[in-house]
Amino acid sequence: MFAYTTELKDLPYGINWAKEFTPKLIRNADGNILMDTRYTRLTGHPPLLVGGMTPTTSNPEFVSAIVNAGYNVEITCGGLYSPEVLEKCIQEVSEKIPDGEGILCNVIFLNQRLCSFQIPNLVDMRRYRNIRIEGITLLLLVFPLSITAVRIFQNLLKQAFHMLVSNQVIWLV
Repeated sequence: MFAYTTELKDLPYGINWAKEFTPKLIRNADGNILMDTRYTRLTGHPPLLVGGMTPTTSNPEFVSAIVNAGYNVEITCGGLYSPEVLEKCIQEVSEKIPDGEGILCNVIFLNQRLCSFQIPNLVDMRRYRNIRIEGITLLLLVFPLSITAVRIFQNLLKQAFHMLVSNQVIWLV
């Protein structure tokens, strides 16, 4: 292939996104018809994520109701302004959702103070207290140096989170 060819047969083509990623209907072992996407296979939930938005998804009753209805929702940590409030909210959601369901958290890198306790406390709750925190969305509003963001993600990857998402980088483990 030449760098400046005009022949159609020599042009590179990418994948057909419509064909590759179109949702499909499948029948599960119980005979129910479900939608099959990469998201549904990864999470085991319908292809809908209720994104975190302060103050609504900082409310443990609201978050628990969504999880109990069978959907994924992010707890918005931006409204959880102290370690005690964060702990209370996560613990309450954990107690109100069925065994086997996980918790997703949305951490806003808005200021250093919030992130300085939120990320370590979430890791601690998952690692040492057996709270089912499956994933973290890290929203980088005040952009730290790229190396800082990479270090945060590398540390979170070591903790074996199921899903890590950022407005700069997406890591699905």
